[in-house]
Amino acid sequence: MYGGNTKEWVVLDGPQLDPPKHGFQFWVVSSKYGFKWLTEFDLSTHAVEPELRRKATAKAARNLCDAWKKSAARAGLRVGDRLP
Repeated sequence: MYGGNTKEWVVLDGPQLDPPKHGFQFWVVSSKYGFKWLTEFDLSTHAVEPELRRKATAKAARNLCDAWKKSAARAGLRVGDRLP
């Protein structure tokens, strides 16, 4: 899994956003099959860099888990709230 802060929100006319908004992009890549999955999202927080990265990584993991559950359900697998 790769990813990071890909954009910053800048207000050109008016007060800056409070809390600031940060854009993130994460993707899963396989050396054998290439590109597999992508998620993009924004976080609005006053957190400093280490905490901001932790929050972004947790959100990416949640998005990946939700995508897996959705894919499994479409394949006809019974998916609960807990992972196997």
